[in-house]
Amino acid sequence: MSEFTVQGRSFDHQNTILDLNNQFVELVQNMPSFLSQIRIGEPITATKAEWLNYQSTPVGSYVTETSGVGSNTIKLANTDGLRVGSILRFTQSNEASIPSSDIQVKVTAVNGLTLTVERPYGGTTDVQLAQNYKSFLVSNASHEDEAANPQATGQAVKDYNYTQIFKRDFSISGTEQAIQTYDQSNTYAMKANQATLSVYRAFNSAAIHGLRVERNGSQEGTMGGVLNLCAGGLEENTGGEVSPDIIDNMMTALYSNGVMSNNLLLVMNENQSRRISKFNQVPQNTRVMAARDDRTAGGYLTNFESSLPVTGGFQANVWVDLNMPRDQVMLLNMDMISMRFLRPLQDIPYGQMSDGIKRSVLAEATLEVQQAKTGHAIAKGLAI
Repeated sequence: MSEFTVQGRSFDHQNTILDLNNQFVELVQNMPSFLSQIRIGEPITATKAEWLNYQSTPVGSYVTETSGVGSNTIKLANTDGLRVGSILRFTQSNEASIPSSDIQVKVTAVNGLTLTVERPYGGTTDVQLAQNYKSFLVSNASHEDEAANPQATGQAVKDYNYTQIFKRDFSISGTEQAIQTYDQSNTYAMKANQATLSVYRAFNSAAIHGLRVERNGSQEGTMGGVLNLCAGGLEENTGGEVSPDIIDNMMTALYSNGVMSNNLLLVMNENQSRRISKFNQVPQNTRVMAARDDRTAGGYLTNFESSLPVTGGFQANVWVDLNMPRDQVMLLNMDMISMRFLRPLQDIPYGQMSDGIKRSVLAEATLEVQQAKTGHAIAKGLAI
């Protein structure tokens, strides 16, 4: 018998190469895993996928070195998006107003993380800007008929990831192929289904934990997952039990970097999901949204709404994947994440054995994570 079924579709294993990509896509969309939340992007044509990140103008930054009264230089932790003519205001480190001062400055030059400024600006009162004081962009001033300013858009930064080959081999003797057992059309179909599921699970795990390693003579090459690509970016290190404030801090960090997506996802292991679901048991907490009725005992949280007073709300869906570290929660902007295929899932023959066949289910793909360091956040060191 040469006819078999993979994920509900019939194929003839005597064909040279079988295209399973549509079946793989259906499997991804219907399985409760992180991979099911990732959109499929454009195909790629090389083993190194590259893309450009355009930094959104951050809402705020902070002073890294104390700047005294009358000083015309200010050093900030982040100057992305600032340009000549940018107007800045300042607060204390806790965002409280600076006593007896409404200081604003106008940027006259940007040199890396150092600003040259007109100070004070517009008749405001000058004051010493202590280390860790916060800065916020008020606006960008321009002259009439001003020439285009390259600084206004910022310099795009190139990022990349490598493709990885996800493969599962299987072989079937002539006797196994001839036997029909229980509800399996034949053993070939069963093993092809198992191989497809194995590739899916490996891809899902790599999308979280994979390390970005280039393929060469001694290395097979692997793709970087979200933990690897987002490392060194926005981190929340308060620790202790996960709390609404910790999630709020991450969402505020994204908002401060210009993220205004309605497709945010909180990804975690089941233990952190249980803690987050307990947010719903606090009577005064109105930031969780979970449908319940009088016949239901317990409950789970599916959506978290930030305390930021943003029109339409600033919300994130809650998603569980058992591959996530048990002491971490990630906040991801899913508009910026996609899986991209170099070779879609295929069933490829290895050749006829003396009494049977050997084949391989294989796909080659990578993960694209735009704005990896500025558009996503992670909480680490949480209580398990």
